[in-house]
Order: sequence, then C-alpha cells, then structure tokens
Amino acid sequence: MNKPAKVHVMSDRKYTEKRIPFGYPIHYKVIKVTSNGAARWGAYNWVPISRASIGRSIGTEEKGIGIWNVNYRDVLLGWIDKKQLESKKHIYIFIE
Repeated sequence: MNKPAKVHVMSDRKYTEKRIPFGYPIHYKVIKVTSNGAARWGAYNWVPISRASIGRSIGTEEKGIGIWNVNYRDVLLGWIDKKQLESKKHIYIFIE
C-alpha cells in the first residue's frame, strides 16, 4: 500500500515532441487551426475545431454542393454545411 511516488521509476526512454509530417491529398483544402481553436473559412467565417488542435492543420474535402468533410489526418471530425456557415448560424461542424 505504498504511494505511487514511492515506487515510481523514471523511464530510460527519451520522449521527443517532434510532430510527424502528414500530407493531405491534393484535392483537400488544408486549413491551419489558429490560437483561438478555430479555423478561418473564407474571409469572414470561423469554424470552431478544438483548442487541443491549435497550430495543427486540418483537411477539408468537398463531398457535395456546399457540404465539406472535416478531417484531422485520416480521422473524420465531422462536416460543414457551407450555406449554414455563411448565413451566420451557430451550428458549424456536425459530428459524425
């Protein structure tokens, strides 16, 4: 019944925080997530993504007329309806 700090042993392996570069397919629109956790869509619209993804790039792929899939690497985060985004409604990303 020892406390964890008493029995913990530091690992010999070094952890590096380097990011592995990821390339989206050429037909994707790649957007960088800014310091507020959102990505700029066009000149005036912001799409909230997550504060955990600050500084990372997301890829968007058009799937239909005005419907865009939002991906982080190979994970589908959800989709955007461009009409709702431009009409300034507050529902931007629909989670799958």
